[in-house]
Amino acid sequence: MKIAKVETIRPLDHPNILWILLHDDQGNVGLGETFFGQSVIEEYVHASAAPILLGLKSALPEIAHLALTPYAGFQGGGVEQRTLGGIDIGLWDLWGKRTNLPVVDLLGGGVRDDIKIYNTCAGPDYVRKTTSQHTKNWGLKGSADSSKWEDLTAFFERPAELARELLDSGIKGMKIWPFDPAAEATNGAYISQEDLSKTLKIFEKIRNEVGMEMDLMVELHGLWQRTPVEMIMHGLAEFNPVVEYFHFCRIMQLIF
Repeated sequence: MKIAKVETIRPLDHPNILWILLHDDQGNVGLGETFFGQSVIEEYVHASAAPILLGLKSALPEIAHLALTPYAGFQGGGVEQRTLGGIDIGLWDLWGKRTNLPVVDLLGGGVRDDIKIYNTCAGPDYVRKTTSQHTKNWGLKGSADSSKWEDLTAFFERPAELARELLDSGIKGMKIWPFDPAAEATNGAYISQEDLSKTLKIFEKIRNEVGMEMDLMVELHGLWQRTPVEMIMHGLAEFNPVVEYFHFCRIMQLIF
């Protein structure tokens, strides 16, 4: 599979998203997507990644991945890795079109007919304009001008109603992050009993509405230090949450 052209598209209305289009020598196009730092990722795509892709005799996903993996640089959430992720999506999409097969078949075939999903309770304006993960960039809106899709405002203002809407639509998991404002106020060093009690009421309202039918996931964003984390975890215990895995590991490292 030979790559003939690498193209990028930057949507003006959502400047954190970058689409990567990979054209092969047979006229097929694979679409990849990446997020955060659109302009710097685009520069890396064209200055560093594209020359490598265009020079490969075969740009199958695994071959391209090895060729594009940098010797130095961030191997987690950095520009290189976000670029590689977007290109990888595009290569698999392209390989599926060339073979006229679903990507799931190329990856070994499906093993189940359905899969459980959850809703990340954000909205269309969430982290839309800058790469800052901060309440100022959440796109929060008051009840009067909130759209039906603005789930972040909803989990703060009407958590029970949101949980019921999700459950009734067949979604049995929801992820929320109501502790973040308190973390920002103290850099994660302290949470007052008032803030803790106020935030726990969100979970109480959800459980009172839908009981244990809903998997309730708590995103803590790795913002907290040990003492407030222990307070939060003890407070949450009665609501049986499913703590988001990556940050749960971070919490365990802090505690133990």
